[in-house]
Amino acid sequence: MVSTDTTNDTRYYHRIPAPTATTSTQINDARRTVHTMSNAARLRDSTQIVLPRAVLEGLEPPLDDEFTVTIVADGEDRCRIIGSPVEIKAASEFLVRRGISVQ
Repeated sequence: MVSTDTTNDTRYYHRIPAPTATTSTQINDARRTVHTMSNAARLRDSTQIVLPRAVLEGLEPPLDDEFTVTIVADGEDRCRIIGSPVEIKAASEFLVRRGISVQ
């Protein structure tokens, strides 16, 4: 791409570099960052389960023993099971096998 400068009726040509692989890579990295940030809710959903506290009665010790998760109170009537996506998926399957609906 070439631009011109017509100062004093003399044309000066300036060479504008074409986009390089680095520029393209940086743009793609920026797009990935935006895409990742927009998926924060999805990531949060894959790393925690929120349930009514009453549902976990009697299941908290087996969950804690079998999976690498942390169980914390979330208000008076809810709790959060927090862990890696792999552990949360396994814990979800554990709960579903015991008749607990996990969304």
